[in-house]
Amino acid sequence: MDNISKFLQWSIGLLITLSIISMGLMLWNKAKPIGVAAQQQAAEQAKLMAEAQFSAYDNQLLSGSQLITAYRRYYMLDAFHIYVQTNQGGIKQFGMTPSAPAGGVGPSACPPFSYTNGTLGGGTSSSCAVLEADISNVANTNYVPPQAKFRTTVLKDGNDRIAGIYFKMQ
Repeated sequence: MDNISKFLQWSIGLLITLSIISMGLMLWNKAKPIGVAAQQQAAEQAKLMAEAQFSAYDNQLLSGSQLITAYRRYYMLDAFHIYVQTNQGGIKQFGMTPSAPAGGVGPSACPPFSYTNGTLGGGTSSSCAVLEADISNVANTNYVPPQAKFRTTVLKDGNDRIAGIYFKMQ
């Protein structure tokens, strides 16, 4: 009789333990999609906040002085390029890498960019050795007049990350 009561106690204890474990797993499975959705929303919000600083340059008509301001504003960003197409003395196309050190030491080529359709990944790579002093100096061939108007496009790379801004003179 003593063995039967011990067996019943052990069996009931086992059943209670299994039911607690199964309830825990059931609650975990119900909460898991909520956690995944919360992570996705947080990632989307972080992306929107990171891209908000570029909204002033997305399909806008800006002046040449605002182009120079953009160069100064994004000076510390890595892998960020500014592409410019002017109409002075024929079409002049060049790229700039604001994070390149002064004196031209550093990255000297931009990713391939197609000036005809304004997208990354096409055409040939541009020289990115143009500095702020070059676009501000009237005697330089890459001079950007402060009063000139430019249509802007925010450029994204293959990973949907903002990689630059394209300024096309109007």
